[in-house]
Amino acid sequence: MPYTNTTFLPKTNGLVFDVRLVARSDKGRVYGLGVTPDPLSTVTAAAWVTAEPMLEAEVVQATTAAFAGGVGSILYRYRMQTRPTGGDGTITNSSWTTTTNAANTVDLTLPATGVDVRFHSQAKDDNGQQQSFTGWRAVNAVTPPDPPTDPPTDP
Repeated sequence: MPYTNTTFLPKTNGLVFDVRLVARSDKGRVYGLGVTPDPLSTVTAAAWVTAEPMLEAEVVQATTAAFAGGVGSILYRYRMQTRPTGGDGTITNSSWTTTTNAANTVDLTLPATGVDVRFHSQAKDDNGQQQSFTGWRAVNAVTPPDPPTDPPTDP
């Protein structure tokens, strides 16, 4: 029998056929056998804690989402997103902040007026990512209180 180079075959080659299939599946080479990981899913969605109106330069609170499932190392993080008021234009993202997989209440400082803001929470694992967003809210200008009116004086 002529020599056949088998160095390209996986190290599971010496196993019985059904055991080899499961071993190859666990390594990601055969789909649908062996370990079936739970995909990431949202358990509790991201939410605003602070009620409207949102005022410029105000420190507001939001709650991060909680997730279930995932494969390998999982990264949990959040950020604030802005867009021009009315929804026209590009979304601008702040930098990510890492967190734990719990519904954590976090503080965010709002930008100046002229934008809408939303809170974005994410879980990212070896196979993909799961997102959770709040609704958009407009950032309003701080209006000074009306000046007190002095009662008219009689001469």
